[in-house]
Amino acid sequence: MNVDDLIARTFGTIWSADPKTGEYKVTCPYCNVKALWLNVNLKVFHCFSCQAGGRAESLVPGLSAYWTPTKSQSLATIATNSTYAEQHEDNALPKGYVDVVERAEFPEGWDYITSRGVDPSKVRWGKYNEFSVCFPFFEDGVQVYWQARRIYGQFKRKTVNPQSQIGKSHFVYNIDSMVQGGPVLVVEGIFDALRTHGVSTCGKTISDTQIRKIIAKRPSVVFVCYDGDAYDASVVASRAFRELSALHAVVPVRIPEDVDPADLGGETYRYVSEAYSKFRSAVLASRVSEQEIVRWLDARLSDV
Repeated sequence: MNVDDLIARTFGTIWSADPKTGEYKVTCPYCNVKALWLNVNLKVFHCFSCQAGGRAESLVPGLSAYWTPTKSQSLATIATNSTYAEQHEDNALPKGYVDVVERAEFPEGWDYITSRGVDPSKVRWGKYNEFSVCFPFFEDGVQVYWQARRIYGQFKRKTVNPQSQIGKSHFVYNIDSMVQGGPVLVVEGIFDALRTHGVSTCGKTISDTQIRKIIAKRPSVVFVCYDGDAYDASVVASRAFRELSALHAVVPVRIPEDVDPADLGGETYRYVSEAYSKFRSAVLASRVSEQEIVRWLDARLSDV
């Protein structure tokens, strides 16, 4: 199978192709418009209709086997010549990154993650530098992005992101943990996601791309629980889900103003349960199985 066959098998019709640049125009799987640009050499994609974008392997598994620069494209050209997407390795793990699997490898980082209520031995993370821990993002098992977190309080910026044109608004941390067709909890930060088994939008806003990636997992119901001081943002994000998809079972969750899901951990699901009770009629009107939701809540609350 050549690369044309692989792309045709993934997207159906190829509307245009340029073998010199490795660019293909296909129908976007997120918005169903013939506006998705895919570059097999840069291994990135971007839809000029819905603005979805990211690393091409998240849409076309196995594409890396076909990464072959043409004679007119040197490796240096490929690494710098992109009309939209990031440089070839901008979102790859940062230079100097080292996976940490034992406390002795980075005691300060290990203790910082432990202090946040997370078991460092059960999370994929690494050392960014002496002052920061780094969390890789994965989509379908492929590393697509990363975010580093300062472990000391004297820094004004708590987080560090890749310097790329495809930013954090294109990615959802922990999305591979989603169960196809099951309920999902959408939260703000990485530690919120780790403490609650949810997925993180890395901020108080959610982009169309993030919504489409979550919806692609066909969740039965979406609960949105940003920090306690950002309930309005949870409401706005819930409305955006409904407007962008046919999914109406989207519920904003209110928690106390002085805490966030990372503080509450599994206790967050007590508030999720309260929100479900409040919006139960609307959720069940979307033909969602109440038994499924109750089982999911019971399983989460059993961890408390």
